[in-house]
Amino acid sequence: MSLGRLKYSHKIFLAIFATAVGAVLIVCGTLFGISYKYRFDEFRDSYEDHMGLLGTALERVEESQAQLSLSAGYAVREMLQKGPLTNHQLQDIAKAHNVGLIAIFNAKGLAVQSSGFLPTINIFSDCSEVAKLLTGEIERSETPLLPSSDGTISRHMMIATADRKQVIQVSTQFKEVTHLLGEMAQHDEDNEYIELFGPDHTSLGQLHREGLPDVNELAPYGSKKDGSYKAPSKLMVVSSSNARTINWCSEKYKDAHYRLVTQVSTKSFDAEIRRELLVLIGMSILLIIFAYFLARALTTRLLYKLQSIRKVVSEITHDQDYSRRVEISTTSADEIDELGGKFNDMFEAMQVHQKQMLEAERDKAKSQIAAQVAHDIRSPLMSMSMAVNQIQTEQQDALAILRSAIQRVAGIAKKLSSSSKEKQEETNAVEMPKLTLLEPVVASVVNEHRIKNTANNIELKGLSLLPKIWTVIQVVELQTALSNMLNNAFEAGATHVTLEVGQVGKKARISLQDNGKGMTSEVSAKIFERGASFDKATGTGLGLYQAKAAIEWSGGEIEVQSAPGQGTTFVITLPAEKKPTWLPESIEIDADTQVYIVDDDTGILKSWKDKTAGMANVHFASSSQELAQMQNLKSWPSNAILIIDQNLMDEKGLELIASLHIGRRAYLCTSEFDEKVIQDKVKSVNAWLLPKPSIQGIEIKVRNS
Repeated sequence: MSLGRLKYSHKIFLAIFATAVGAVLIVCGTLFGISYKYRFDEFRDSYEDHMGLLGTALERVEESQAQLSLSAGYAVREMLQKGPLTNHQLQDIAKAHNVGLIAIFNAKGLAVQSSGFLPTINIFSDCSEVAKLLTGEIERSETPLLPSSDGTISRHMMIATADRKQVIQVSTQFKEVTHLLGEMAQHDEDNEYIELFGPDHTSLGQLHREGLPDVNELAPYGSKKDGSYKAPSKLMVVSSSNARTINWCSEKYKDAHYRLVTQVSTKSFDAEIRRELLVLIGMSILLIIFAYFLARALTTRLLYKLQSIRKVVSEITHDQDYSRRVEISTTSADEIDELGGKFNDMFEAMQVHQKQMLEAERDKAKSQIAAQVAHDIRSPLMSMSMAVNQIQTEQQDALAILRSAIQRVAGIAKKLSSSSKEKQEETNAVEMPKLTLLEPVVASVVNEHRIKNTANNIELKGLSLLPKIWTVIQVVELQTALSNMLNNAFEAGATHVTLEVGQVGKKARISLQDNGKGMTSEVSAKIFERGASFDKATGTGLGLYQAKAAIEWSGGEIEVQSAPGQGTTFVITLPAEKKPTWLPESIEIDADTQVYIVDDDTGILKSWKDKTAGMANVHFASSSQELAQMQNLKSWPSNAILIIDQNLMDEKGLELIASLHIGRRAYLCTSEFDEKVIQDKVKSVNAWLLPKPSIQGIEIKVRNS
């Protein structure tokens, strides 16, 4: 059939389809070429960077060992001024400075004493420049890495004795070089061989991946310029690093360099390129199929208005958003535009009804939230009232309980405020979880109820001076959950409740056991349902429902075991977290360390004073101004540590720590340790974070005491 006899719609379809297929092939071919070049450059650059980092590491190791050798040489020189040394003394000096061998040579260049084997070489024969040490023309001489007869790699540093009659040689064996080469060889599966060449192109060591034979193919590349050299199925990478030499055959070793040569297999790279080619071929096929359907869609452009109506109806069905409208022309006499207008009228009427239904649901939700808050707030308010009555006689404990109860009331109020907003994200009404210590959270609830229920007995087990169970929880929600369960226990006739905290494996565990009247299995199966209340005239059925929701939101579980007349046991399990990196195991100081402790809470200061009783160099302050009178804050001593509260009257502790730039010599001691903004700031200044509940259990250790 000729093109002239085809329908016009078919001609348009063929033109669009052919153009699309040609574009797909051109684009995919171009993408493959660009991708191949980019990936190969990335592959090559990554190994060149690895070699450069290895060279830098080698220079640092050489510099570090040179300093150790020089220190050992000076120690020998100083001791020789006091008298002759024994081989045993040389061995002690070598061991103390972590060097391999210390030897003493006479004016003829022959070894006369050594910490180990006695060298047989004449040090002046290898390099006559060393003899200048005895004349004072040079202060010291250092060799580059040199292979030894036993196959090890050594570096030698030589200085003259104080009377310039002998030469002290300190040698270090560079086991670190072999370690560095091994790390590089095992960096990934593509590394096959790596070899280090000295300034005179002598091999200083070769490592290869396990299972590969020894080869000598890398030697020719030791004299090539830095860069990459492609070979069949492999890539040769050459890099150089400066060789450290001082007054050692200066003409021969002028501008000396080590050469690092790596043989990298490109098999995985080639396989990845083949996979990418197959993906592009698959994409090309998919795009050609897509082009076919796109061409068909464009030929049906006349059906656009009906498609528009169908799309709007589908979207409204999906998201129930009746504010959407069909695009129509109000001046058109088209029947499809008239149909679209009828749809718009229907959507407008449904939008009005939807708004009315949402307002009714919102009013119902507000009533439920008010009932829940009235339930949750009852227990902390009673604790606050009892604590206020005890402030005159038991100020510290009562105030601590009062602060805890106020925080819970504030959290409940915040949740109510968030829930009452007309338009909100779902997460706005949810308390943000915190990485915190579980024991103080549980203890705060128990302390509230001990004040409120003086006639009842609450036994708390599993606590220690140093809390150690870390978990991520909604603190206020968990406190409310535990408080509701304690309320239920005493309202069920219990006179004794045992609450135990512990950790089993990777799970934190809280058990609450009472001696109340218990429940039947039918009641136990329903107690976590919303609105379920049994044997309580004023019960709302919200307490245990909310407790279960809060615990499960934190990734935990709650179980109940009960029988009539045998009491009830609730078991809560929560995911346990690892100890944070900012939490110290203990506070370690030297005997001469100056310790400055700053807190405006007299009770906390007393705890620190009791803990540091008998220790010297401990200073106490109640404000940053008082601290500044003791110590110049613009020049903090290197032998001083700072333990400071966050919320001082005159300054925030973290701001002072940040201004001092003292890193791990600073300890922020605060009850707000579980606030994420505090934790993040402590990490940024590299300080320690010490929870106030841990003060009694933290140990202060004096090193070497």
